[in-house]
Amino acid sequence: MHPNLKLTSLLSTKIPTLLGLGVLVAGLTTGVILVSTNQIFQSQASPTFEPLGVEVSNISDTQATISWSTQSPISGFIKASKESSLDQSYKDDRDESAPENHQSHFVTIRNLTPKTTYYFKIQSGTTLYPSTDPLTFTTAAEVLTQNLLPIIGQVLTPDYLPADDVILLLNIPGGQKLASITKSGGSFILPLAQLLTEDLSTNFLLSETQTIAELFIVSPSGKSKVELELPLSDSEIPPIVIGQDQILASDESTATPTPTPKLDVNDDGVINSVDRIISQQNAGKSTKK
Repeated sequence: MHPNLKLTSLLSTKIPTLLGLGVLVAGLTTGVILVSTNQIFQSQASPTFEPLGVEVSNISDTQATISWSTQSPISGFIKASKESSLDQSYKDDRDESAPENHQSHFVTIRNLTPKTTYYFKIQSGTTLYPSTDPLTFTTAAEVLTQNLLPIIGQVLTPDYLPADDVILLLNIPGGQKLASITKSGGSFILPLAQLLTEDLSTNFLLSETQTIAELFIVSPSGKSKVELELPLSDSEIPPIVIGQDQILASDESTATPTPTPKLDVNDDGVINSVDRIISQQNAGKSTKK
């Protein structure tokens, strides 16, 4: 055979082989990159939407509140009924129409029947929790109204800005659990007029004795605890700063006086409770830089 024919035959045999190896290596490399990229996207697109710190509070003869939080903002609502069919849906108190994304969730179920057990689950995104049997609560008998002042206040961030969508839980020894959520401007109100005993059997007679209650603040940016004496002598309590615990006294003679600001301390154009608490935090400090 002519030498040139042998060379041509050899090249034609090896070149496809080399090309095949190159394609194989490139394919493996691309596959590794795609697998790694897919793993990154999966980890970024899979935050935890499982309900945390689920609480049933504000139970009366005709309503109840269910609150919870999630690690990331997600839409959520309650599916509930007298039976385990869960054929009724209840949206978040702040949602006007379709469910919106929240990190703190607060759902009030109204128009309930007294002394009746209800079943419920939490719809968090596309998943229903718990995956097993529904949770339950039972409404109270007819509730009487007492002449008790509500707790009114404001929650501030660690930077002294109004904190919206913050859950507040009030624990009263021997009393039922109450809850509220801050509105625009960080304001909140906790009514006490229909306060019941822990077993929901009768009204809790708060006016007969001084009671130390604990108010817990739960938010994505931190927590706080406030101890206060009930009943209150004044409905409005000092601002609560997330991350700072407080002990409040209803007796003005034992309470620490709060400085009243004369100036717009934080330069936001208004003189309000934010300026008051900044003044309190910096009382006695030098203004020299």
